[in-house]
Amino acid sequence: SKLAVALQIPFFYIGKLFVPVGLSTEYHIGFNRQLLSTTGIFAFLILASMLIFTYRFKEKLPQVLFSLLWFLICLIPVSNIFLTNPVVADRYAYLSSFAFAYLLAIVLFWGGKKINPSFYSFLLIPVLAVYSWLSFEQNEVWRTNFSVMENMTGPSSNRTKGYNGIGQIYLDKKQFTKA
Repeated sequence: SKLAVALQIPFFYIGKLFVPVGLSTEYHIGFNRQLLSTTGIFAFLILASMLIFTYRFKEKLPQVLFSLLWFLICLIPVSNIFLTNPVVADRYAYLSSFAFAYLLAIVLFWGGKKINPSFYSFLLIPVLAVYSWLSFEQNEVWRTNFSVMENMTGPSSNRTKGYNGIGQIYLDKKQFTKA
């Protein structure tokens, strides 16, 4: 069951990196724990295909293999092979997100060589704007312990832990009514 979850976790983070919506400090999701389920088999096949493809073209595209290995290696400690609580959280993707950013930079660099520079800038500016805005928004979430706990009360999150954390913060401040 640990291996089944470990095979699915990279796809959770790939999804959050490509479509960073519904971000939360912690996620309360259940992964399919059956290795021989459709989800487990597809996760294995897709990961194996990605590794084989990038290895096969390592001479022509070494940055892609490097990025994929960087991404996967950074997720090993939080792959559920070693116990983590929660199983998935945005903070676990921090180091692996640099591999994504590196790969995106490489793709944009290659695109800049092949595409008209003004069109290239037209593509680059919205990408930078979106990710900059998301970074700014997430920095606000991680600003204080209270803001982290408050974010945990949102959708797809472990609401109980968030409310308990807020209550503890109020107790520590001796604001018993709010606690």
